[in-house]
Amino acid sequence: MGANIEGAVLTGTVLEGADLESLVKGQVAMTRSTRSLRKSVQKILSDHTLWAESNGTSGAGAELKDEDLSRIDLGGIDLNGADLRGCNFSEAKLSNGVFILTDFTRANLSGISAQGADFSGANLSESNLRAAYLRNAKFDPVELKEPDGRPLGRTAPSNLMGADLRDADLFGVVLEGAMLQRVITEG
Repeated sequence: MGANIEGAVLTGTVLEGADLESLVKGQVAMTRSTRSLRKSVQKILSDHTLWAESNGTSGAGAELKDEDLSRIDLGGIDLNGADLRGCNFSEAKLSNGVFILTDFTRANLSGISAQGADFSGANLSESNLRAAYLRNAKFDPVELKEPDGRPLGRTAPSNLMGADLRDADLFGVVLEGAMLQRVITEG
């Protein structure tokens, strides 16, 4: 009989040469760090952090269309305004991340853990959020501003049009003001 590692978190564990044939997996968190990403993706994330911290005067906003970021641990990351259309974030850790005005159109966010994340003004249209853990995540409208901080007099709502929210945990989530046309919650 194999080892039962149900509930174990194996992030950073080196299993090279291990015989895992009889392993009983159960609920095992198999996330990966950003170090496992291609250097070009690491650079884009690093440049985006610099861009966000400098209010756009240094670095560059992230454009990561259609990237495979599945099972990645990005907890607490700031990806405000990033272009993440079509990315695969399945089973990623995004808890407490900041994704204000981020574009997740048609992204796979199934099974993500995003407790306390801020998706205010984000575009999640046609995204797959099936079985996503979104407890206390924010989906508030965002006041749009000029680069110098002056208000434009408009807001951008969170857009969940056509998103698949089946089996998502939305405890503590307020969707008032969000665009919810064609959201899938059953079936």
